[in-house]
Formats: sequence, structure tokens, C-alpha cells
Amino acid sequence: MKPTLQKTHENLVQPQPSDERPLADFSTDARVKVRRFGNLPPATLHHLQAYGVLPGREIRVLAQRPLVIIQVEESELALEESVAREVFAEAVQLPV
Repeated sequence: MKPTLQKTHENLVQPQPSDERPLADFSTDARVKVRRFGNLPPATLHHLQAYGVLPGREIRVLAQRPLVIIQVEESELALEESVAREVFAEAVQLPV
């Protein structure tokens, strides 16, 4: 788990735990929120953003093999694992 930093006072920063991990590491049917992108070619990043894969957007993982298939609103996208390893997200807690 990679710590994130949270500003707690004027100049003090405290590390906070984060559940952020690559999209390829989530189980099938997981609902996640995109946090950031890793090292992706500009063209790939542009295509993901054009389909709505953006930081803060909730998406659903539909499958992991042979490709990572995600649902973004009403669209389904198939991602190579190398791309899914560079899209970082965290699990969304569903209301009880």
C-alpha cells in the first residue's frame, strides 16, 4: 500500500494509507474510482480520456482475462493488461 500525503497543518504533512492500485489488480465486478494514470503513451491516454476514463470517474471491472474489460457509463472497453497496469484506482464503498 503506497502512502499518500495529507496536509494537516500549515507546513506539516502526514502520510495516509491509500487503497490505490492498478486496475488490473481488481477482481471482476469491482466498482472503482479512477485516481491517476501511470506511464502511458500520449495517444493511449487521449483515447482513455475520450471514452470517459478520467480521474474521479467511477467505473466497473467486468472481466480480467484475456483482456481487462471495464464499463464506463454505458460503454465497455477492452484494455490490454499493460494499459490496465498504468490506470490506478481505488475501490468504491457501496452504501449499505
